[in-house]
Amino acid sequence: MCQTGVLAAAANWALDHNLDRLAEDHRLASRLRTHLWQIEGVILAPEDSPINLAFATVIDPGINLDLLIARLSQKGVLVSKFGPRRLRMATHLGVTESGIDFAASAIREVMGARAEFKAMALA
Repeated sequence: MCQTGVLAAAANWALDHNLDRLAEDHRLASRLRTHLWQIEGVILAPEDSPINLAFATVIDPGINLDLLIARLSQKGVLVSKFGPRRLRMATHLGVTESGIDFAASAIREVMGARAEFKAMALA
């Protein structure tokens, strides 16, 4: 229960100091989703409301999601696994428009290296 107070204090501070920033996070997440729509092998569910998250399903069974996440991490793009084939990405105070473009480019590049993934999976 000790951590609950710490989390509540952080949330309270964010509400007092960064509420205006939320609209920017939503805009950046929308930009990321627009990029992700254009990547072959990735599908997204359309978002009905503003949200600072992007969820992408990797439909190519030849791509090992854990290896994809590790490869993106090496490029400085942090992505979470959110199910057997699903990725979760979040925008926040430290994310910029150029960062979104960089992340989308890295995802496109890594997804395009399918042969590398298959070789890594066999090793």
